[in-house]
Amino acid sequence: MRGRLVVTCLALVGFGPFTCADRDVERARSHHRDGKFDLAVEALTDVERDAPEVHLARALALVAQEKPDLHEKASTSLDQAYRLIAEAGTLLAGDTAEVKSERARLAVLRGRVSFGRGLLALQKQDFAAAVGEFQRGLELDPTGPSSDDARWNLEVAYFKQHPPCRLREDDHEPDDSRNTPKAVDMEKGADGLKKRLLCAANEDWYTVEVPEGAMFYVSLSGKVEPKDDEDDTREVTLTLFGPDLTVPEAIGTAVMTDGKASVGLPLTPVSGQYVIGVTGLGRAEVAYDLGLEIVPPCPGDDEAEDNDSPDSATPLEDGQRPGLKACPGDLDHFLVKVPPKEGRIVTVQQDPSRGGPVLAQVIGLDAMPLSPEGQALQIPAAETEQTVIIRVLATTDRENVYALEVKKDDGEGDPKDEPKDEPKDEPKDEPKDEPKDGQPPSQPPPSAAPEQIDPQKLIDALDKNEKNPQLEKLLQRMQAAPRMEDY
Repeated sequence: MRGRLVVTCLALVGFGPFTCADRDVERARSHHRDGKFDLAVEALTDVERDAPEVHLARALALVAQEKPDLHEKASTSLDQAYRLIAEAGTLLAGDTAEVKSERARLAVLRGRVSFGRGLLALQKQDFAAAVGEFQRGLELDPTGPSSDDARWNLEVAYFKQHPPCRLREDDHEPDDSRNTPKAVDMEKGADGLKKRLLCAANEDWYTVEVPEGAMFYVSLSGKVEPKDDEDDTREVTLTLFGPDLTVPEAIGTAVMTDGKASVGLPLTPVSGQYVIGVTGLGRAEVAYDLGLEIVPPCPGDDEAEDNDSPDSATPLEDGQRPGLKACPGDLDHFLVKVPPKEGRIVTVQQDPSRGGPVLAQVIGLDAMPLSPEGQALQIPAAETEQTVIIRVLATTDRENVYALEVKKDDGEGDPKDEPKDEPKDEPKDEPKDEPKDGQPPSQPPPSAAPEQIDPQKLIDALDKNEKNPQLEKLLQRMQAAPRMEDY
């Protein structure tokens, strides 16, 4: 890039419509042609004439040195040159040959100022501004001595502004095959950031060392970024393989949904380098982050350690704290501060496949129990701020993993209490209406009768035996059909 800039500046200073005839200016041009840019600037130090050519020559000599501490001076000289060119343009009137010639000369100078600004923007890595300045320079001076250089630098600026994916990939490349993965480095990614980039028709593969018996999870958070076509899509798949590359089957596979995917093992069967693959069909690029959660087996500690005693309790804020480990015979302690007149609910969530229950208990700063052991604890509200400790223990000789969640008590009571069925009142015998003298007994309303019948139809449905007058009278007084087995 530097060689190209030197040639460009020589073209701008050594040729073109410069009307400022000054011995110091000519000496500056000579130094510029020889590549002695600092001497060119020095030669213009004592030039007092306020001409656009002087400011432009000084600016180009400053730009050619490619020193960040000279950028401001170069920008100031370019602004002064453009100001003088604009002022000269406002003084031109008419349509004579001389006026047309002067306007053409000023247009070329404007183009060269834009070209100088484009070179300065390139050095500042402001590629969008560089593209705009080079385009403006070509519009003003499309066939001048610097037009070829302008086109070349325009392509450079556009390429820098829109680099292909292969030049923007993270520093883990090449990692395009399961057979040639690279160790994942959580502190590195694309452009010096943690963000990683999956290019079209490309795959990313990583390895991570995991001990036997650890809890191991990989998470991916990404965004599909179409470039040339808004309809470009990409199905991103996160895959986890064991340390043995001869086994083709994956341990876990997840397709990115709503920008998220996660795979892992609650208990790694063997130690070694586990392989992570980020793959997917489609032409769109994907910017993504990887997250690793590795909880080593006991006696290895989790990130909350050392919290084996009340004096070394780890502060626990509202919300969920995942990735914790309960080792047999090793107590964990967490410090919880509860604001005045507020209560808290603390719950323990564990992996049931790894062993027995993980229990917690609220204790005071003096280690005296304030609640029974359980997986759902209540810290009642108090008038003043409370500071208590949550003690967690494994109940079997097997280690387990767990998460603690602290949330504000909504006032519904002890979380251990299950809603109990309230005893239902037994139906009481309603007093039966006794018939009064000369009046038939009262009948329930029609809606209360289970079934209305036609007594005559029932009588006709009886067997063909001789009718029983007493039975007939009884049936005629009934409003519901008796069960046939009663006869």
